[in-house]
Amino acid sequence: MNCILSVIGLVVVPWGSSPGIRYFGMFLTTGGITANIPTVIAWQTNNIRGQWHRAFGSAVMVGFAGFGGIAGSLIFRSQDAPRYLNGIYGCLV
Repeated sequence: MNCILSVIGLVVVPWGSSPGIRYFGMFLTTGGITANIPTVIAWQTNNIRGQWHRAFGSAVMVGFAGFGGIAGSLIFRSQDAPRYLNGIYGCLV
C-alpha cells in the first residue's frame, strides 16, 4: 500500500496542473516512502538469525539508502528543470 501511495504521488508531481496539486503529490510520495523504510528494516531484522548476520543486514540496508541519495543527486539534473521527468522516471523504476 505504501509503494502504491508513493507511485501515485510521483505521477501527480510532474503532471499536476497547479502548484498545490504538485505539493500534495510530494506529500503522498514522502508519506509512502517514509512508511516503507522502517517496515523493510524491521522485516529484515526479524527474519535474519544471528547477531552478526543481523548487524550485517542492517549495515547493507543503510548502505543502499546512502547509495539512493547519491543516485538521486545524479538523476535530478538542472537541465531537466522544471519538470525533472528523467528523475521522476528514475524514482519510479
